[in-house]
Amino acid sequence: MSDDPASAAHPGPPHWRLRIGATAVTLGVGTRTVAEGPGADVSFSLAETVQALHRTYGAAARSGRRRRTGVPPPALTRRLGGLLAEAVGDRAVRALTAASRSAEAEGHGLPLVIEAEPGFDSLPWEALTLPGSPTPLALHPTVRPYRGFGGHHAPPPLDGPGRSLRLLVLLANPRRSPGHREPLLDLDAETARLAAAMSRVPGRTDLRVLSSGSLTALRTALAERPADIVHIVCHARPGELLLEDGAGDREPATADALWQAVRGAASVPAVVLVGCSTASPVNRAAGPDAGDHSRFLPGLAQSLTEAGVPAVVAMSAPVRDTYATR
Repeated sequence: MSDDPASAAHPGPPHWRLRIGATAVTLGVGTRTVAEGPGADVSFSLAETVQALHRTYGAAARSGRRRRTGVPPPALTRRLGGLLAEAVGDRAVRALTAASRSAEAEGHGLPLVIEAEPGFDSLPWEALTLPGSPTPLALHPTVRPYRGFGGHHAPPPLDGPGRSLRLLVLLANPRRSPGHREPLLDLDAETARLAAAMSRVPGRTDLRVLSSGSLTALRTALAERPADIVHIVCHARPGELLLEDGAGDREPATADALWQAVRGAASVPAVVLVGCSTASPVNRAAGPDAGDHSRFLPGLAQSLTEAGVPAVVAMSAPVRDTYATR
């Protein structure tokens, strides 16, 4: 029996919660605190390793050859995972390890919401590795991490066992503008991958792919027929999606513009942002103190969640097109 108050609305295993802050790190399930330790310690080594990861991603974005490779060296990710575990602290890590093993033995997953305070929320906590595990939390066979902001919970399941899963896809590939070097996306391949993925979903599905990559087209399509998932494939940068205008030219769109496009529709439970750095915070003009976390503003994913979208899937760094689509 779960003590998770949301368990009635979300049947299945209880959702655990890892809260990371300057004064305390806690791990709990429902209303029960399982482990509590001192505040997260962001060491110099951790900060340096995160910087090295960003440099790797930046090099991948600037080089076509490395972009196709698209992954940091394994030694770097292993070092990062261990340093993140050290920052969280031994109490929470040991408790989470025990919980994941228990969930695995019982044959179910362990949903884990990660809530990090400002100043800690830009760190890739999903890359943390548990003792004895070769993979980060994001790829863990049992733990299913997602970010939480301000007490938001995962959306409820679809109503009615026989209802179709409705996916609305916006593919944006604007014409190249002077001074902009984004490579063209292979939208035919993206569409084929989505259709193949939908064919593996149990039950009935409804896939709609828009021919225009504009927010106007998205708004019109949602007004005509609602969707369970809005799936947007485009180039992006922290704080902006690079979409199309009515003529097919490049038109950046902020989280507020996207929210205005989907808010008029009947509830959209989830938005998937298949674009580089759609979960990354926005670094405004650097101040004199390079370590001042107040320089960072919420990224697209957090802004959409705070505006009212129940769930957002986004990317925290530049990624390969095939990985992002999957």
